[in-house]
Amino acid sequence: MLENLIGQSAAILNSNFIAIVILKDKHIVWANAAMHRIYGYQPNNLIGQPTRNLFLNQDAYETFGHETGQAIADDRAYADTILQKRKDGTTGCYEFNISSLGG
Repeated sequence: MLENLIGQSAAILNSNFIAIVILKDKHIVWANAAMHRIYGYQPNNLIGQPTRNLFLNQDAYETFGHETGQAIADDRAYADTILQKRKDGTTGCYEFNISSLGG
């Protein structure tokens, strides 16, 4: 049973189509391969980067931060589609589903 759970978790984390990122203090501390590929970064190049780099402008960044912060403060998940910037400056709409992990 544990082996199945570990295998399922690894499959999700290494998915080719689901970008997963872990943040701390508005910086990326971990991102799976799909996150790097979707946003046009080489493996591990997002690590340590400020999340601000993914937004078109400061207003979009602050609005996103306010909305996600409020959702987390209310102990609920945040879900929306957001226009974001890739490394090469092109943009795309990305679906976000954000939850807080305790601790």
